[in-house]
Amino acid sequence: MTIPRRGFLAAAGTVAAAGIDACTHSHGPGRTIGAALAPTTTTSTTAVVSEVPPGPAVDVLVLRTASSIEHFAAGVYTRLGGSGLVTTPGASDALRLFADHHTAHGAMFEGATGRAGGAPYAKANPALSADVNSRVEALRTEADVLALAYSIEQVAAATFTANATVVSPGLAPLLVGVASAEARHLTVLATLLDGVLASPSSANAPYPAGGFFASTGALTPGVGIT
Repeated sequence: MTIPRRGFLAAAGTVAAAGIDACTHSHGPGRTIGAALAPTTTTSTTAVVSEVPPGPAVDVLVLRTASSIEHFAAGVYTRLGGSGLVTTPGASDALRLFADHHTAHGAMFEGATGRAGGAPYAKANPALSADVNSRVEALRTEADVLALAYSIEQVAAATFTANATVVSPGLAPLLVGVASAEARHLTVLATLLDGVLASPSSANAPYPAGGFFASTGALTPGVGIT
């Protein structure tokens, strides 16, 4: 499976157009939104979006959290691609392409943060990064690599889906569009892991049993960055 590259940072129009571009030009078959979070991923926090007054403060918190997730994902994907464990051409192509996507998504969320009046968050999320070294060091096979990548996409897709309803309406298309791109990544990874599209009850489900807009496993806004 060779996945073509295209200019992903060409989203210079509206926030909505940027989000839709992330969804519709992310290449490769896709997975839908909202699978359950891998047990090893940290999700607990004392920062809850409902505690923040609605409006710009919520927008900034959600966007900063989103960019932190994307920087985390891009960094881990880069490490996975250089692990030497991925030998299937289609799988290695996918990891490189998805790393580029996450970098682009992070830049989009940073830009939106600045436009919302906040300070862009341009680092990997510390809460998600806390145990990633041990997880990467424990990898032994290509399947292990793909499973870790799958769990990262779960967090991203679920988080952006969950928070599309709490931000200002103009930002919702960006979150939904990027969530859709992450969901497409999930299906590619599930297909590589299982060889065929499995049922939603499988360990690497290509679509969630709880519905296309399930948000199980979403990262609470503010985790690791406040």
